[in-house]
Amino acid sequence: MFQSRQMDQLQKDVRHRQLVLEELASINPEGRVYSSVGRMFMLQPVDEIRAEIRTKISASEEKAKTLEANKTYLEQSLKEAENNLREMIQAKHGK
Repeated sequence: MFQSRQMDQLQKDVRHRQLVLEELASINPEGRVYSSVGRMFMLQPVDEIRAEIRTKISASEEKAKTLEANKTYLEQSLKEAENNLREMIQAKHGK
């Protein structure tokens, strides 16, 4: 359940960043664009901000893949543990 929430949040973050990239595409490359850094805003080139956002998107996508792989592994481990428990119970009742 926790991983499900993390996956949902990552998907929302990726979608938000993609929307920001779409908005940045309409801005003139020489235009003024500010990026928040802590409690202040810094003037940065549009290309630099786009690259930063693309990096964050790819990092979020990689984390989502990792979470998905972890989820699959945990589900398989749970099934194996359940099967082992059933076998132990059946073996005990069979004696």
